[in-house]
Amino acid sequence: ALDVLKVERIDHGVRALEDADLVQRLARDRVPLTVCPLSNVKLRVFDRLSDHNLGQLLASGLVATVNSDDPAYFGGYLHQNFVETFAALPALQAPQAYTLARNSIEASFAEASAKARWIEQLQHPPALEVLHPAAARLVFSLRLIAIHARAGRDSTAELALRLGSMTVAV
Repeated sequence: ALDVLKVERIDHGVRALEDADLVQRLARDRVPLTVCPLSNVKLRVFDRLSDHNLGQLLASGLVATVNSDDPAYFGGYLHQNFVETFAALPALQAPQAYTLARNSIEASFAEASAKARWIEQLQHPPALEVLHPAAARLVFSLRLIAIHARAGRDSTAELALRLGSMTVAV
């Protein structure tokens, strides 16, 4: 089906781990999976966010990205998906946040030159004020997740409050 349909990405894709051959193919071809953790819980793909397999997707070498899925219905815009998922999955730390951000850039339909510039900014972030506001919020979120991972885990509410208040300041 991947070849016949000329698949460029797979929405959600969390059940790909059930087929080792599929995992190998998706990893080799770097087919992005647009994972929406809060939606996956709301739709009962996983009973709890702490049961989500995002960490296993990344560990399997898949190009997983974190996304929001119709936030008005399923709840949670992008940063809420990041914050709640990282709070629920202690194995996800700063390296996984970086990988998810890089995967998102690589999986985008942006021009190659823009992707290269954004990846450089992700690796060596400039001062937040010189970035586009949306990029600044993402970089700031990733920095906060890294600090959060190093300092120990706060409650989701505490992390969201810190992230929200600091994001507004950007």
